[in-house]
Amino acid sequence: MGHPDEPDTLYCGVEPAALFKSTDAGESWSLVQGLYDHPHRPQWMPGGGGLCLHTILPDPSDKQRLFVAISTGGVYRTDDGGANWPAAQQRCARAVFTARPAISGMGQCVHKIVSHPSNPKQMFLQNHWDFYRSDDGGDSWTDIANGVPSDLVLH
Repeated sequence: MGHPDEPDTLYCGVEPAALFKSTDAGESWSLVQGLYDHPHRPQWMPGGGGLCLHTILPDPSDKQRLFVAISTGGVYRTDDGGANWPAAQQRCARAVFTARPAISGMGQCVHKIVSHPSNPKQMFLQNHWDFYRSDDGGDSWTDIANGVPSDLVLH
């Protein structure tokens, strides 16, 4: 779903990772070209669960801001309604399971992101090896995995 004051706006994530948007309650769909043309896209490779854009998280306080999570690509955020998509987990991705070289700002194997219902600037992220919290809308992340019984918690 889109922003609360846009009831006919819907989003759909697909595999291989791409985002589609409808502004007419699903009657028609269009590719979100800004994300599709992202320079990281050629480096997104399927993992054990594929290459799915699985989480779509609108910011209820800003209808231009939207987060998406891509299974082996990371978390991306648009602040301009979908034209530009900087990586939103630059300081929190560990890729200890792959020999693939690190790509600046590109996270890997994110499983889920959520925001606090009454404070959308507070977010939580689970990736393949860690758990993180952001208190500034995804600009920075703090590792909160200390004490978690396993490196990999399946969702």
